[in-house]
Amino acid sequence: METEALTNLLNVEKKAEQIRQNAAREVEFIVEKARKGAEDLLRREGEGLKELQKQEMEAAAEAARKEAEEMRKGCRADLDKLRKSAEKRTQQAVSLLLGKLDRAAQ
Repeated sequence: METEALTNLLNVEKKAEQIRQNAAREVEFIVEKARKGAEDLLRREGEGLKELQKQEMEAAAEAARKEAEEMRKGCRADLDKLRKSAEKRTQQAVSLLLGKLDRAAQ
């Protein structure tokens, strides 16, 4: 009976050791899987951050392009006003000179 009890105890200890080893392997597997998942998440977040930065840069470039276009339109309008004013003053000067020439010829 003692031999049988010792044999049973030894078998129980072996089974317990197997359970501990299996549990240790399972924990290692879970930890490794969590580590890989965390690394993947960080990588994707990094890629997402890069994409967000790229989008922000593209939006800033587009805003700068639109602002430059508006400035160009404003400059074009100012230039048109100046040209019209110069043409008007040139016509006035020509008219004035022609008037003086007419008076001088009389």
